[in-house]
Amino acid sequence: MRFVGVVDADLDAFCGRASDDHILRTDFTDLGMYYYSTSTAIDIITRNLNVSRTSASTVVASIEDAARDLFAIQIAKHRLLLNFARVNLRRYLTISQEAFLFNLRAYIDISVQGLRPDAKVAFENAFLAARAALNGVDIRSTARSHDLFGLLSFYFRRVSGNAAFGSEEAVATIFLSGLDLSLLQQYELFQKI
Repeated sequence: MRFVGVVDADLDAFCGRASDDHILRTDFTDLGMYYYSTSTAIDIITRNLNVSRTSASTVVASIEDAARDLFAIQIAKHRLLLNFARVNLRRYLTISQEAFLFNLRAYIDISVQGLRPDAKVAFENAFLAARAALNGVDIRSTARSHDLFGLLSFYFRRVSGNAAFGSEEAVATIFLSGLDLSLLQQYELFQKI
């Protein structure tokens, strides 16, 4: 009997981690990304929050950009072997029914405040390179589901005032409930299992 483990690909594609015959990696950054889709996010916002489809598309694009920014920060930290605490993200978000804004500059400035000046410059350069590499790539491979679902939950909770959207798990469950399991067979991970 053969045993294999399944791990999240996470930063592997961007940081060059070696593969192993006994470990299968997800096709996307993590398992949660198998059930995320941009169109589903737009549909959920449009149906549940009384937001026009055009505004919902703009909001989802902004949320996805913020999730990519957070992923690029993780890539830069990993490449430079930096360890700084993640700060309270909510303080850097401005959310209304038709807008989602992430003050990335302020978020980075507070995150790196304890680093030496040369480390700050190295981080900025590594972040910019990582963020450029994420442009134009499928969101499911350029963000972590917990960041994406967390950002969506901030938006849902702020706009709806509904505690049912109170966590990233609640939002992930909404997406998971709409997943067509037969579609998973198209992905390499599920073909190997």
